[in-house]
Amino acid sequence: MRWIGQHIYDLISRFRSDVYLEDISTGTIASGGNLGLDSNNKIVKAVEAAGDLTSIVAGTGLSGTSLTGPIPTLNVDASQTQITAVGTIGTGVWQGTAIASAYLDADTAHYSATKQFTYHMFKDDIDTTKHYIGLQEADAEASSAPSKNLPFVAGVAGKLLKVFLRATGDLSGKTLTWRLETVPTSSNTSIAPTIVGTQSGAGCTDQTMTIYDFTTSLDSGDNIIDAGDQVLLSIQSSASTTNFIYYVTCLWEWDLS
Repeated sequence: MRWIGQHIYDLISRFRSDVYLEDISTGTIASGGNLGLDSNNKIVKAVEAAGDLTSIVAGTGLSGTSLTGPIPTLNVDASQTQITAVGTIGTGVWQGTAIASAYLDADTAHYSATKQFTYHMFKDDIDTTKHYIGLQEADAEASSAPSKNLPFVAGVAGKLLKVFLRATGDLSGKTLTWRLETVPTSSNTSIAPTIVGTQSGAGCTDQTMTIYDFTTSLDSGDNIIDAGDQVLLSIQSSASTTNFIYYVTCLWEWDLS
């Protein structure tokens, strides 16, 4: 056999049964890494790793109710109370608490408007004549604008948001027209004011309050007041009235930025 083996080359050898090696030397396997010897020095092929995933480890911020089995369950841990790593949020919807203005940088627009109520009262039989409400003094209404008690000066830019009305008589059968009027700083304070916006609607009864909204669906114009404007508010009825007391509350918004 030794003589035959020494003269066999360029042939393929096949063995029907198991092959055992008698003399084993150690060395580096250059190829065929799946072949090796078992404990009896029999040449065997390594068992390929295959099968189902049997377990998984939940890392930071993750949890699982069942981490074993073919398909383990892995959940985001909702009890995570803080972000411990720095990164960029690329997607998602913020649904947390509001961020305080102090934590926004200087380039971010900060909302600095404030709302203000003013309260006014007068007693008169206005009929169908336009009357200006005394915005500085109670019961100081007048049918003409040049009166020291009617306007006030807007220190900053702002808006008239709403007018609230109650009266001692029934005005529900009449249409009341409200007009926001101003005199700009470029004009003399004694001139006639310019109408900025108009809003109308049914009057109140002696037991109800009516709201006239200057933020939407105006009859004409807008509700914008410029800084320094002289501001006036007028009321006019579509039909004759009697001597009633009018309680008027105005809601304003001022830009304090």
